Amino acid sequence: MIHFVALWGCVRVKASTRRGSSVRFGQFELDLSEERLFKKGLPVRIENQPYLILAALLEDPGEVVSREQLCSSLWPDGTYVDFDEGLNTAVKKLRSALGDSAENPVFIETVPRRGYRFIAPVATEGNGSGPLETVPQIHGDRLSSLEGPRAESLVLTRAGSQPRRKLSWLIALGVVFVGGCGLFYRLAVPPPLRITQITRLTTSGRHDPWGRLASDGSRVFFLERQGDHWNSRQISVAGGESIPFGPSGRNLRVLAVSTDQSEMLFSPFTSRTPDLPLWSMPLVGGAPSRVGHILVNGAAFSPDGTRIAFTNSAGVFVANHDGSAVRQLAAMPDCWDIAWSPDGKTLRFGQDGPHLWQVSPTGGDLHSFLPAWSSSDGNWTADGAYYIFSASNEGQKSIWALRELPSFPWLRPKPARLTSSPINLAGPLPSRDGRFIFVHGGLVEQFDVVRFDPATHQFKPLLPGVNIMEAAFSPDHQWVFYNNWKQIWCSRPDGSDRRQLATASSFPISDAHWSPDSKHILFESVDPVGKGAIYLVSTDGGPPQQPLPPGPSRRGPTLSPDGKTITFSIEEVAGETSPLKQGIYLFDLAQGHTTLIPGSSGLAAARWSPDGRFLAAVSVDGTYVKVLDLKTHQWTEVGRGTAIVFPVWSADSVLYFQDLLVPGEPVYRVRPGVSPQRVYSFEDILQADASAMRCRFEGFAPDGSLLVEVSLGGGDVYSLTVGPR
Repeated sequence: MIHFVALWGCVRVKASTRRGSSVRFGQFELDLSEERLFKKGLPVRIENQPYLILAALLEDPGEVVSREQLCSSLWPDGTYVDFDEGLNTAVKKLRSALGDSAENPVFIETVPRRGYRFIAPVATEGNGSGPLETVPQIHGDRLSSLEGPRAESLVLTRAGSQPRRKLSWLIALGVVFVGGCGLFYRLAVPPPLRITQITRLTTSGRHDPWGRLASDGSRVFFLERQGDHWNSRQISVAGGESIPFGPSGRNLRVLAVSTDQSEMLFSPFTSRTPDLPLWSMPLVGGAPSRVGHILVNGAAFSPDGTRIAFTNSAGVFVANHDGSAVRQLAAMPDCWDIAWSPDGKTLRFGQDGPHLWQVSPTGGDLHSFLPAWSSSDGNWTADGAYYIFSASNEGQKSIWALRELPSFPWLRPKPARLTSSPINLAGPLPSRDGRFIFVHGGLVEQFDVVRFDPATHQFKPLLPGVNIMEAAFSPDHQWVFYNNWKQIWCSRPDGSDRRQLATASSFPISDAHWSPDSKHILFESVDPVGKGAIYLVSTDGGPPQQPLPPGPSRRGPTLSPDGKTITFSIEEVAGETSPLKQGIYLFDLAQGHTTLIPGSSGLAAARWSPDGRFLAAVSVDGTYVKVLDLKTHQWTEVGRGTAIVFPVWSADSVLYFQDLLVPGEPVYRVRPGVSPQRVYSFEDILQADASAMRCRFEGFAPDGSLLVEVSLGGGDVYSLTVGPR
């Protein structure tokens, strides 16, 4: 017992001499040893970077801590971020956690052009500034303490003193139990991951995240969009120049690499459509081969390479390596990326929403995974210790990690956020050696609308300095509206008299059109699974109204030339059963009646000719255009293509349509009885701007120039360096 008491005294001295473990201010307490923040004893959620800023400010309360000092603490040398924006975001989150205000600060004061200062009174505990706790020393059958303000003599317990002996044994057992629990937790629970550096591997700004990242250990495979096609690329995991990959170097979507890094699963494609054919290919020598008759959206090898799990529009399946013995595990619509756990016991896959699901390889235990999260693109680390996935939080996509404890499921902690970068990061792929996590990221795809003169091949922004994704001149040519997914604005053609008409509450705004009298704008708002609602807003202001009664998803609204009828389409939406058949409908605004147009099944994106005689529409799969003569009620196919977007009528009722997957992304003119004529293309725009990924023809300006939406890049491939655990 003497030895135990002596040991306990040494432990207490060690704890009391270390640096302060707790800092109090106001109603808050910051536990530095546990890296946790409490308010009135209750934990407060705080992310890693805001915590580091708070800890740095509390190092020297009342003193200014420069922005440069904070940046160097948050991001090591070589990290690729916008430091100013990242620091501003982190400080904003810290103030939010503390309930503080930049205008009237209680805790954190902004010192203009210098940094930040902690201004509230601070009290510390356990900082070693007071006298050290006494260290018991053994002298025969007595314990004598060192001299000091708190010194006292402790007499050994006599044999007949039962209460003291029981208390000592209880203390000893408690220490052993706590130590054993701590050792068990350290052995059972993997240490947390942390990211020490973010490195951009590619610099083209053309990366298309629809192409899933894959790696064979030395290379990363990815897709880049370039006009009418996609380039299949590969780059060293250490960075450098990317080079083409695959037989043609084009339109090859890599899905997975086997665990032994000898084989690849991929899908050749012509457009970003679901249910593509599955192929396999040896990474060293050998020709590609079709895997049975399987159609996929995502695929993954089993850890031993003998089976393949895959998803498509019908659900989740597993098959033998050669594509035989296909077995459905889950009947669910619109399933995408899938991953197989290293122990072979679990499959996790994504569904439009986005949501993650989990099922066993035998089809049992199907359930939603992280049901409250907007998450996707998950993959396990090679050792199975972590599941890495991407999730959206307040509009920002970040990388998260979840510790996996299959033997102790009750110990599973909550997911931990790995990145707080100002850029969006998603699609994580952990490297085999555990040193990196490859992600696609960067700014969200940017758009601009330009005016293109086909005679001079010159183009210029419609409204310089304004980033927009669709625009149109009013029928009276006095106004122009423009939309950036989040808001609809209108202004004079020169940009004056600008006013905001509508703001997206939750989902993006798109497919907007003028009313014939130039006084209203009709548009749709579409949720992540493709369910659309139709709105009408006045150019004089006021909240948007829904002209149609509540009902199923409606898409592609347009107004008839007399302004009395709205056309819209009913399309298939995941998880929704509509009482109406798929096709194009007419809604009479005065009578409130909805009528299906006969023969319109499989068509969408209907557009009225200005003279009111015709209605043009495109097939849902984008392969053909049809025109309905509203006098004869006859449909006529007028053109075919690979990826046709919505048709456009000129002011004199001549029809135009564009095929996005033809070189130059050309525009064709349709005249009665004549084959479509190629009249415009956009090589000049695509070649002039290295970041231009594609062009979409939207309509005509009053002077006859073309309005063209230009996609200005989709991001790059990044590498996240994983620090020591």
